[in-house]
Amino acid sequence: MVIICEEDRIEKVVSGLDIGVGLRLLFDRKTFYGFTTELSKASLLNLARRISRSAKEGGGSIGLSHPKSKALSSLPVSRSPSSIQRHPEKLSIAERVSVVKRANELARRHDPHVQQVRVLYRDVSQKLSISNSEGLLAEGERVGTVFTVQVVSAKGDVVQTGYEPAGGTMGFELFDLHPPEEVARAAAQRSLLMLSARKAPMGKMR
Repeated sequence: MVIICEEDRIEKVVSGLDIGVGLRLLFDRKTFYGFTTELSKASLLNLARRISRSAKEGGGSIGLSHPKSKALSSLPVSRSPSSIQRHPEKLSIAERVSVVKRANELARRHDPHVQQVRVLYRDVSQKLSISNSEGLLAEGERVGTVFTVQVVSAKGDVVQTGYEPAGGTMGFELFDLHPPEEVARAAAQRSLLMLSARKAPMGKMR
């Protein structure tokens, strides 16, 4: 989900779902890769044929099956451990919008010289399944959360921008470590500090 606040209002709330399959062939010290968003059996087989054809055109000789391939069910599934404390998917849109509004409000009232504030929130949840021709199967999930605040301050003819990001491979617990007010304050202070910054000296430097 992506939430953007500009001009002191929520401008955009976007969510979506992407799904697809990637197929990678390692042959003769070369890598051949293809991707499709159509998950039908016919589409996947066609993808495999195209990759195999690419390998053959590169001077190799390879078929669609491997004589040493094993059934995926013959080996246990390896699942990555999840350390996410507050999964974004379990939160309401209102909770996520709330942190954006809190950052916007603090940045705007931080100093009279603050002119513009832009706050962006983004969370991503990727469910992965990876298998190979040796019969290995691994499944897992990657969750990431990003929060950024950009503040524009002006004093006379001088206009400066301050930017502060926070994020990582974690869920909503990001805001336990970096409260939205803290991120907004850092961005605002940086833009205000730049208003009084001296110009860099000119000339040759050692």
